Amino acid sequence: MLLATVVMEALDGYGGKPAHVSMMEANVMLVLALCIVVLSLGFEFAKDRLQRATPKELHAMLDQMFSELTLLGFIGILLFFAEQSVAIADYSERVFGDPDTISDCAEEVHMTLFLVMLVYLGMVVCLVVVV
Repeated sequence: MLLATVVMEALDGYGGKPAHVSMMEANVMLVLALCIVVLSLGFEFAKDRLQRATPKELHAMLDQMFSELTLLGFIGILLFFAEQSVAIADYSERVFGDPDTISDCAEEVHMTLFLVMLVYLGMVVCLVVVV
């Protein structure tokens, strides 16, 4: 409860405008932040375990896999910003008559890239386990 109050006060006035964040929204933000931290730690532990279980000859392949994950993450961030852009919404309104069309397409591409990343990750893990 105290953390939610701190979040509410921190968000209040952010960007020069009052945030109007309810206690429930602040609690949801805290839970989401906690989930991100737990998932990040889980990923790091899994990555470390995978590297320890992988023969030295395949470490270059693992390094390449994590490099690809970084690239896809960067592309995902760019697509997220494109989805949120007011300029993109304005352009979509002019071209398609709907401000959400391009944003919806960007979200579709974003989710497809995520699926490709999962398939790629699964393939590399399967190769490491088999070899």
